[in-house]
Amino acid sequence: MLDNSIIVFTTDNGGAAGGFNNNAASNWPLKGTKDTLWEGGVRGSAFVWSRLLRRSSVISTQLMSIEDWLPTLYSAAGGNVSDLGPGIDGIDMWDVLGSDSPSPRTEVLHNIDDVRNVSAIRVGNYKLVLGRTYGGRFDGWFEPLRKEIVRRPFGISEGSVLDSVLGGPLTEDRVNELRRAALVECGPVPANASKSCNPAFPCLYDVLSDPCEFHNVASDHKDVVAQLLDRLRFYRSTAVPPRNRPPDPDSNPTKHGYAWVWWE
Repeated sequence: MLDNSIIVFTTDNGGAAGGFNNNAASNWPLKGTKDTLWEGGVRGSAFVWSRLLRRSSVISTQLMSIEDWLPTLYSAAGGNVSDLGPGIDGIDMWDVLGSDSPSPRTEVLHNIDDVRNVSAIRVGNYKLVLGRTYGGRFDGWFEPLRKEIVRRPFGISEGSVLDSVLGGPLTEDRVNELRRAALVECGPVPANASKSCNPAFPCLYDVLSDPCEFHNVASDHKDVVAQLLDRLRFYRSTAVPPRNRPPDPDSNPTKHGYAWVWWE
């Protein structure tokens, strides 16, 4: 079975840091939390294992978006992506993950929320952010509460069952090497970083060289800002009206044996 299996662990969004929903996650050193459009809220991490991959024990940094999983896994399972129909949003990334080739994806629409007046898009290295959620309460950099806790990597010894499954020992040194390769480092948060972005205006970041979004470069690249605003206008023109409904107090689990159930 393992010869024909693909195991994927992935995230849906950044962690709930800074006390968001009384949680204590950490996206450090990235800015923001879950339900924000900063990198700490939208940049995900994932793990893929399969003997079908042409390379293994590597860090992939090619641009990928969540909608790419459908055509990617469909293709890996032997399907023809064209069978999924024309105009799907996702891109088949299976060959990219199995090689060191560039990503065919060049842009990611993070969100357009006309109810809360927030939106963000990335094109190439540049990311444009407009507006803020929660009044900016989570527009910061939240260090882990217990930075001194560093878990020792789990090594796989030669001759073990996992060694035979993985096709070779995964030593503690190799795990540490992969951790270092995946690490995002930005240095100390500049004193003016929290004031560099006025949410009333578009904020622009080169997230390849500045993944922690310290430096708003909108004033230096007005042409890029204009291009990304055009892309947002294009996507907005294709959107359907939101169908958000007001909260219904009858849905409260306390009225249904403290369980989330359908109440209508």
